[in-house]
Amino acid sequence: MAVEIITKTDFDADVHSCFNELLDELNIAPAPNSWELAQLCCALGHTPQITVLRRNGAWEGISIGHIVRCTVYGIPATAYRLIGDDSYDYLALLCRPGSLSTLLRAIGRTARSAGADLLNLKYLVGLAADASIERYVRTGNTRYFDAEASPDGWDTILRQRDLRRKDRRIRRETLYRCEHRFGDFTDEDLQTLMHLHIERWRFSGPHSQFEEPRARQALLSYPRENKLLTRLYDGDELIAAHFGMQLGDTLIFYTPAISVKHLRHSPLMQLLLETARFCQSRGLRFLDLGIGDEAYKMRVSNADREFAQIVFPLSMRGWLAHGLFYIRKRWGSQLRSVAGSMGAVQLRIKRKISHLIHTVRVYRRESDAKINIDSPHQFATIVDWPALVDLARRNRFPNPSCHFDRLRESDRFLYLHDGQNVLSYGWATTKPVVCMGEVGRCVDNRDAVMLYDFWTPESFRGKGHYTELLKHICRSPIGNVYQIYVLSGNVPSRRAIENVGFKHVRTYRGRLVTSSGSEAPGDLQD
Repeated sequence: MAVEIITKTDFDADVHSCFNELLDELNIAPAPNSWELAQLCCALGHTPQITVLRRNGAWEGISIGHIVRCTVYGIPATAYRLIGDDSYDYLALLCRPGSLSTLLRAIGRTARSAGADLLNLKYLVGLAADASIERYVRTGNTRYFDAEASPDGWDTILRQRDLRRKDRRIRRETLYRCEHRFGDFTDEDLQTLMHLHIERWRFSGPHSQFEEPRARQALLSYPRENKLLTRLYDGDELIAAHFGMQLGDTLIFYTPAISVKHLRHSPLMQLLLETARFCQSRGLRFLDLGIGDEAYKMRVSNADREFAQIVFPLSMRGWLAHGLFYIRKRWGSQLRSVAGSMGAVQLRIKRKISHLIHTVRVYRRESDAKINIDSPHQFATIVDWPALVDLARRNRFPNPSCHFDRLRESDRFLYLHDGQNVLSYGWATTKPVVCMGEVGRCVDNRDAVMLYDFWTPESFRGKGHYTELLKHICRSPIGNVYQIYVLSGNVPSRRAIENVGFKHVRTYRGRLVTSSGSEAPGDLQD
């Protein structure tokens, strides 16, 4: 008997019956059921496009998607995508064996009539693909921990020596406590997690997904009955948080966020340890670590799961996107290697050009405790990372990972403030040799303190705060002799430096040139 194709635009009883029966019968996990997809669809304002296959009165297959404008492999297109593909790590395209190509063509007819250029179906688990659609399918793997596959069960993770050592340390050095809330948390709790996530990714880049309003809305829109929020605290201060979801006997480690202030306590690994304890206490079998190849996932996993993506073209634009998809499928690793090499070459060329076109002027002066400063502002230094994180949070200035590295190498953070706001800041180092990245040259700093990387927030510029900060530094007991360098083209900074009494000693460019025009000693050359 021919397959009956039914199209719908709402979640009625037949849709729920078909989807959930096939989900159970085909044993596809971990994927959300139709009730959860319906709630998410309503919260996000999607108009569902549902295709159902029925044969001899029995359910044969189903797809729950929507039409959206998006970019697919760099091609602007109108695509049919599964509902939840920007909210879940795994989704199900449900059909009985041998019916996948029929389901795809049925979806395609409906999607084409709605103006779609292609089907872009991502994060599919349990997909029974056949040879007829192989060119439209690309697969990948994620890592997970299976407690039943290990003789020691969850103790395989819980008894790892390094994790136990870090657990003892955080409990010894902080007022540590862990809190699990299953289905019982507020929007404010999730907002706090998102702020932590944004801060963490601004620390090491590239950016947090929660900088996008749609991602924030999606997190707040999840049905919460099967969602877990884990939080680790030092007293009342948040160390780390995790938003996860339980699907069957699997907990998905979905959105972890850590406080950069507590990096020394390895908050991500502590979060994993507490999540494993939760799984053990609830009798769960799997801890799925989601999409990505981070090193920590390899450390605590013992199995992998295959997922698939289908790009099925419906128009010339769709075929163009599919061509790029196919190239990535066949030669992705080689292309990534070539792109990485070209990127490295491009970066080296940019640096060489920068070294050739930029000149850096180095200034020097001695400390002077008698410098007159007529100002109510205060000068302070920071050598401790947690203190710098607190200051950056209060004043909302960037605090990237290079700041953490500088403090770890004993550099100092110097700043001018009015009791509330940071007016200007910079760095000081006593390293014997300082590299100036702008020209790729090194400066002899054996008898001095080098000042570098100063910044004045835009709202406080033009008020003399940078000059005042330099005066405070030169009057402080940090060093006896100070050096500072600046790009020659930065006239306002040069003027401030010279007004404080710094004297120009050398100019660097491609090769080192002294102020008199003669070449500098060879120990400062590349």
